[in-house]
Amino acid sequence: QFLYFIASYHTHTMAVSPFALFLRRTKADKALKGLPIAKRGQTAGKMYKALPAAEKAALVKAAKATPAFKRTKVVASVRAQARALGVPVALVKKSWHNTKAGSTQAKLKQIAAKAGLKVRATRA
Repeated sequence: QFLYFIASYHTHTMAVSPFALFLRRTKADKALKGLPIAKRGQTAGKMYKALPAAEKAALVKAAKATPAFKRTKVVASVRAQARALGVPVALVKKSWHNTKAGSTQAKLKQIAAKAGLKVRATRA
């Protein structure tokens, strides 16, 4: 049996930075439209640094009040295992972080059991 490890799943919540909030708010800004990604980042950084102190303080306050962005990405190896077991990937994305099992296989089987699905047999 193949062993798969998922290192990119974190159960702790991360804070939203004021700069990330600024980027979200200015993504449709006309000054940034049409620029290459590298230039867009540089320009956004300059715009952020040029903000008055009062606006930066407001962003800091808003960032502290903003919940962390949810992560719904599932690693490709987990998707492959889910398909092999017959568990829908959408169900895995929805239930992955709420499942308390040790291995990937155990988590997938637990998700399937909660949904009332029968798991396909896999090679040993």
